[in-house]
Amino acid sequence: MCPYLLEDFEPSESLYRALAERYGLQIHMADEVAEASVATAGEAKLLRVRGKSPVFRFTRTAYLHDGQPIEFVKSTYQGGTAARS
Repeated sequence: MCPYLLEDFEPSESLYRALAERYGLQIHMADEVAEASVATAGEAKLLRVRGKSPVFRFTRTAYLHDGQPIEFVKSTYQGGTAARS
């Protein structure tokens, strides 16, 4: 659906704008689930927090108007101020 997106997309720009302007794809709706959890060892290292620190996890699927999924994202964000020393 989006040839060359990975090669041409600049992380500083809006993905949704790029999909619309380059490929004529408009996001119609998205389902998103938010959860509170604790960081895995790998997440803690990447987020620079202590292991098992609180985190928020988000899972989002975005759809085109015809119901076809166009984006699937899993994100983890630092949930507290438990910075690693």
